[in-house]
Amino acid sequence: GGDANSVWEYVLFDVLVPAAKDTVADAVSQGVERMIFGEARSSSRRTGSRPGSSNGYVGYDRYSKKPVREEPRSVSRQSRARHDFDEIILDTRVEAEEVIDRLFDLVSKYDAASVSDLYELVGISANYTDKNWGWTDIRGAGVTRIRNGYLLDLPKPEPID
Repeated sequence: GGDANSVWEYVLFDVLVPAAKDTVADAVSQGVERMIFGEARSSSRRTGSRPGSSNGYVGYDRYSKKPVREEPRSVSRQSRARHDFDEIILDTRVEAEEVIDRLFDLVSKYDAASVSDLYELVGISANYTDKNWGWTDIRGAGVTRIRNGYLLDLPKPEPID
């Protein structure tokens, strides 16, 4: 309980003003991203929200959907053995961020995402050993722009059960 004046101050200064600032900041950043990259980044990547975070919603139906990339790809034997993903070049930032978002979804649901999951998402056939390596935490994963597309910036995979 409080008086009406303190309630209005709270609503104005602690709710409405920060929300207005966030809206303006998002509009400006999306405009700049569209000018620079030709597309805006996905909203979940901009805000940092992840499944299981404060919003509480996890879209588990996303796992069963088709891969982000349907055309077959391959990586060299050396890159596969070293778990070097620099040969995976995606066409758009949106596509690359969708792959990372799906990996975060898998970690949220299953407590791990495997290299096999990554390969499936980008259209690479996985080996049986790729299921034994992956991530239980991929915070800090991102996307890097290169001359011919976008690279996934992922932590080094570790053995998983």
